Amino acid sequence: MPGSHVLSAGSMIGETPALLGSVSKETYRAVSFVLAMRLPHDLYMDFVKRNGMYRQIVESRDELDFLRGTWLFADGVSCMTLNRLVRESEPVAFQRNGVIRPPDSELLVMRSGEALLNTPGGYEERLGSGAHFGAAPLGGGAHGDTEVRIIDPVHAYRVPLGCIINLPVVRWKMLETHRRRYPA
Repeated sequence: MPGSHVLSAGSMIGETPALLGSVSKETYRAVSFVLAMRLPHDLYMDFVKRNGMYRQIVESRDELDFLRGTWLFADGVSCMTLNRLVRESEPVAFQRNGVIRPPDSELLVMRSGEALLNTPGGYEERLGSGAHFGAAPLGGGAHGDTEVRIIDPVHAYRVPLGCIINLPVVRWKMLETHRRRYPA
């Protein structure tokens, strides 16, 4: 279902509306038994401000929502983990007609633009917003002579390998992607 996400234990809902004093635009539905803890607005706001987290949480919301909306991070990744990914990632841009190789030590998640991934085995994939490449050790092997040609300027996030190495759902999805791109 477009725009839907499966939240895991440890996820917070209503965080942004609580911080901004607005109404939530999302609807939540439990698909199994859920035990939740309700925090009073003033207690949460006090905690966030006292620990100097207000600006960081509010300013990173767009990036967090983007990552949560990608196939790779949509399911089984808690809000705390997504917040850490946003903090430790950095934006990067690639110009039209450039050619890059997928990096081994980081994952690139495309925010916008378009690119064409070509593997030595002849596989070709058009990449757009939400697509990812790189971090070969998590995908099951090296990328060899794979090239990514930039069709339209690309804006992406560089996610360090250490941030995702212990996320089983992400690793599994990366393995699926690797098997599709590099069949045995």
